[in-house]
Amino acid sequence: MKRSCESIDDATAERETAIANAFELLQGRKPDLPQILIEMFGDCRRAARWMCLHQRALDGRRAYELLVEGNDDLVWDEMERSVNREFAT
Repeated sequence: MKRSCESIDDATAERETAIANAFELLQGRKPDLPQILIEMFGDCRRAARWMCLHQRALDGRRAYELLVEGNDDLVWDEMERSVNREFAT
């Protein structure tokens, strides 16, 4: 059982590294977007995780998927909706 826990921990660590690396690449290519996300969520880790989440408003896709497709405006729109939901409560 211990071996199984170690492999889960290793996989989790690799996932976190991949999330951080992807966000770092985004910061180099489209610096405004990640900067706004960091401001919205308060830290880089939470902002990076948001980019990886399946967004119901984006038909279950991730923000990264939309950026790859060239739909930057849809990502910005969802970010704006997220901010509005945050401050509406």
